[in-house]
Amino acid sequence: SELVRELAWTVDFFARGRGVAVEYESRPEPLYMSADRTLVEQMLLNLLSNSLLSLPDGGHVRLSLARRGEWAVISVDDDGCGIAPEQLGSVFDRYCHGFDMGSMLSGAGLGLTVVRSAACLHGGTLLLESRQGKGTTVRVSLSRHISSSVLKSPGEDLEPGIKTVLTGLADCLPDECYTEKYMD
Repeated sequence: SELVRELAWTVDFFARGRGVAVEYESRPEPLYMSADRTLVEQMLLNLLSNSLLSLPDGGHVRLSLARRGEWAVISVDDDGCGIAPEQLGSVFDRYCHGFDMGSMLSGAGLGLTVVRSAACLHGGTLLLESRQGKGTTVRVSLSRHISSSVLKSPGEDLEPGIKTVLTGLADCLPDECYTEKYMD
């Protein structure tokens, strides 16, 4: 739960420069689990980046973490533009944007594929709901008791680094976030 809270706070700090807010719905009890910290962090950054790209000024992203029995459930909800019905069938296809430079500027089309793979490696699943013009909700369930032999050892860096956040959100943050102040 500490990773999710810290990452939400850091992303919100930078996203406010775009006029949007990332809200974290905290729970009174901490949630502990065995996980590959790098994969979970990348998964969250991909989901937050997708949401931030879809938001108009004044938009909101809501991030929550809940314990559901033996599962940790991470939800990312936004009030962005949503996904067109004709695109829903291909959101997990690799490189669904193609390779022309015009479409690559909005991503390579790997984000949700990476998120789903990270969830699977943690014994979990991904559920996506989207309504065009209304927003998108992604729920990722992760097993809280996955065998540590499947996972890498956690690194010594216990907080999401600013460089990691800035790299993960490079396609949706304003240029002001990439000054010497944050890129030492």
